[in-house]
Amino acid sequence: KIDSTCSVTVRSWASAIAMTSAGALNSLRTSSTPVTSTGVEDAPKEFSAAAEGIATALGRPSFSNEELYRPAVAIEFGMFYLGRQLGNYDGRVYPALAAYNAGPGNVLNWASLTDDDPDLFLNTIRYLEPRVYIRNIVEIFNRYCLIYGQ
Repeated sequence: KIDSTCSVTVRSWASAIAMTSAGALNSLRTSSTPVTSTGVEDAPKEFSAAAEGIATALGRPSFSNEELYRPAVAIEFGMFYLGRQLGNYDGRVYPALAAYNAGPGNVLNWASLTDDDPDLFLNTIRYLEPRVYIRNIVEIFNRYCLIYGQ
């Protein structure tokens, strides 16, 4: 459950995601992900398309996927995308995090079965990775709130 005493903002959720992602970054760099001749790991096509859409929305016409490996760009794009997902799901955090991690198409299916109950939503997710991802983010968010307050 989300700590209801903590203010829910894109920035606070982005902080929780960044804390989770920082640990994942080392495993990404040591994975068997294909690397281009420039030394940059190839991003999946779906993510590339999303990043190009975000770049357009942010007014970056000369964007290239290699920029996503610059922390400032990755954070800016991630916050934009998370903010968009929170807007798409009327501020409901679990569906927004699921869309951020597993794509909005999957979330529509899961949300249609749950009647806005976050616990039921979480248990309706058929894939392990997004379920674990949401639990981890919510746990880190609650710790963030405990340490830093509102």
